[in-house]
Amino acid sequence: MELTEEPCASILYHIIEHRPSINESTIVQQATDLLVPCDIYLPALSISCPFPSALPMHDAQHTYYDFKNANYERIIHRLESIDWYNALDSRSTDLSADFLQKSLLDCIRECVPLRNFRNSTFPIWVSSKLKKLLVMKKQSHKQYKMLGGHNRYSIFSQLRAQCKFESKCLYSHYLRNLQNRLCVDPKSFWKFVRSKRGVSTIPDEVHLGESKASSDQVASLFASHFSSVYGDSRFTYNDLSDEFTNNQFSHLLSNLSISIDEVNIALNSLSNVYSSGPDGISVNLLYHCRASLSLPVTLIFNKSLTEGVFPSVWKISRITPIFKSGNPADVANYRPISGLPLLGKLFESIVLKRIERSFLTTLSIDQHGFFPGCSTVTSYVVFASYLHAAFELGNQVDVIYMDFSKAFDFIDHNALLYILDRLGVGEPLLSWFSSYLSDRRQFVYLFGKSSDLFMILASSGVPQGSRLDPLLFNIFINTMCSVVSPCRFLLFADDSKIFHTITSNNDCLTLQNTLDKFTKWCSAFNLSLNISKCKIMTFYYFKAVISFDYRLDGISIQRVSQVHDLGILFVPSLNFSPHIDYMTSKAFRALGFIRRHSTNFSSANCLLALYNALVRSVIEYGYIVWSPYTTVDNCRIDRVQNSFMRFAGYCLNIPHPPHDYGPVSQVLRLVPLSVRRDNFDITFIQRLIESQVDAPRLLGELNFRIPSNTRLQCNFYIPTSTSNFSRNAPLIRMMHNANNHIDY
Repeated sequence: MELTEEPCASILYHIIEHRPSINESTIVQQATDLLVPCDIYLPALSISCPFPSALPMHDAQHTYYDFKNANYERIIHRLESIDWYNALDSRSTDLSADFLQKSLLDCIRECVPLRNFRNSTFPIWVSSKLKKLLVMKKQSHKQYKMLGGHNRYSIFSQLRAQCKFESKCLYSHYLRNLQNRLCVDPKSFWKFVRSKRGVSTIPDEVHLGESKASSDQVASLFASHFSSVYGDSRFTYNDLSDEFTNNQFSHLLSNLSISIDEVNIALNSLSNVYSSGPDGISVNLLYHCRASLSLPVTLIFNKSLTEGVFPSVWKISRITPIFKSGNPADVANYRPISGLPLLGKLFESIVLKRIERSFLTTLSIDQHGFFPGCSTVTSYVVFASYLHAAFELGNQVDVIYMDFSKAFDFIDHNALLYILDRLGVGEPLLSWFSSYLSDRRQFVYLFGKSSDLFMILASSGVPQGSRLDPLLFNIFINTMCSVVSPCRFLLFADDSKIFHTITSNNDCLTLQNTLDKFTKWCSAFNLSLNISKCKIMTFYYFKAVISFDYRLDGISIQRVSQVHDLGILFVPSLNFSPHIDYMTSKAFRALGFIRRHSTNFSSANCLLALYNALVRSVIEYGYIVWSPYTTVDNCRIDRVQNSFMRFAGYCLNIPHPPHDYGPVSQVLRLVPLSVRRDNFDITFIQRLIESQVDAPRLLGELNFRIPSNTRLQCNFYIPTSTSNFSRNAPLIRMMHNANNHIDY
């Protein structure tokens, strides 16, 4: 009999079919030894299914310096005993930074206690008293099993009852403290979640293709993988590169000087940070010794800017592998997270604060990533407004979604320095940027074991995790502005899209010509595209679609019927019902997470904080562009909040009639989501007018009403709309809500 003929067997078949690693060794056959009589239509099955054994995991035991209990008075005394002017005056920038680091490390070795860390097999809420009781219970149980006797069983039973009582009390006390600390210390909640899930770490044996490593060699295999992502410079100066770069700006800085007051402000800002850099220097140390360190740090910073050299010791980064998905033993399934020296990041933050304002004026207003006053919200409101304007005229819009291949890792250093030079950055700041980008070194750190330092010999990539990384990337990618005209484009960091209104085939040819110039720009600046991941989608509302085969570098672009753009699901008709389905499903999954981990919580503030952070943030993300205007969509969204209030009413013992969550909302002070959306509309438009939101294109589309009649109190002119769809365009809806608001 075939397995798939029976309903129950069919389910088993599909389960096994979707587990190919198990399917190869699985044996399914009809059972011969029956314990009970069997139905002839539902035969008993014998299934032999081997399960893979658990991978051996790396031991997380390591030593660390306890900076919270350091002798800072002794460290400060040692630092103040050094004559920094004489010590640093004759040294170069690199030697000065080395001298400061050596002095700090000597203080750490002598004045900071060294501790051992090892993962405990007990939950984090177990006390030493309970551990002793558990040991005693285990010993008494062993004696009872070996010797028997009523007295021994009574002792064991009493110890078991004490363990249960103590465990219950400790867990209840731990949960109460966790709920009280949640709003001020969110990390405690995630520590609690990890303790329930168990410790996940890197296996002791990993592989990368045919290469394998174990124990001490694991870090080296990760290092070889992460060092291979960078590329060599192929940038050459020519007429094409000159065409793609902007003219010089006379207001850009070439010389910088940092005052001791700026260093003091930067050091004082470290009060609530507790991390350590790859050099072993902790933020705690820098903050407690800030008065003694401000002078030598200022001298080294200014020496670096004057000589145009970034200290080599601050260009060493520590790489921590973070698991993405898939097989945890495959090194390719990890992404690198860089940790940079804290003094270097402090230096970068001061330099960024001095140069950011002048550099931002050179960037396009269509860049919404890493730009003050801009966000994903401003990006897709600009995009949605453009689409609505085209739909009102009965036109379609063709949008090309670009996908760069590791854009941050393939920023060509020579090309970036060339762009900075063309913008007007002179010496010694230009040499400082060159030194900052080049000759960087990294190492992989895993559980107290480090790989060898490896030099990034390739001339590409901006230091991810640094303060200057976003600005430098924006300056580089901004050169694409010159190739897009007359089409439009929008950028959010490296997420880019090029679009154009299509009324005839000539408009399609114009967009294709723009794509050809864009391909040349990528080639000129040594950027590569994942053409297989680039997409084309046509937005239309009324008329038939003009279809055109757009190409990148001679390869046809994949045409799609929906696309996720910055977290929003777009479809050609700009109907956001599919996105609302996607968003509510995601919100219900987050709500299920809260239910699983907070069933025993009894704090209203704690439950509300979890809901606001994990659920409501999902259902309100980007609402300005997809705000529902039909009753059906509003009800689907309200179901999420109603479901949370039903759960909160159960946890907090709030009586309420079935399907009436008014009493719960009053206790939690939850306002309806529709009211919040209307209030956010008014807040957004107010911030746009007051320049707190930096979106000139949106500001230019506001229709201010010039009062000609004192009885008319409306601030905005609302154009006549022929449908609910056009009436719900983001800016039209926001202006309408502002006119209807009593206090606006």
